[in-house]
Amino acid sequence: MQDLPPESGSLCPGGRLAWNCDILNLAVWFAFHAIFPGVAAEGSAASWNLDWFVAAAAVLLFALLARQKLGVVAIVGLGAALGLLRHATGI
Repeated sequence: MQDLPPESGSLCPGGRLAWNCDILNLAVWFAFHAIFPGVAAEGSAASWNLDWFVAAAAVLLFALLARQKLGVVAIVGLGAALGLLRHATGI
């Protein structure tokens, strides 16, 4: 893979860090489709319904990660527990 020059305007230049951009792209895609579950591939405006539970859980978990310095394993575990709680209670 050829390295792109820094003036190419790309946020994710090729080379050794290209896989980081792939992971970031997947994370953003997954978060977007979790918070807005009805959005289709074409992005029709009629299906942009916000899932408030997922949005609130994301803000809470990010705050715990950033402010309280919890580890990633603990954050993933808490997120899974919140998802199971939501599924069990039907919120």
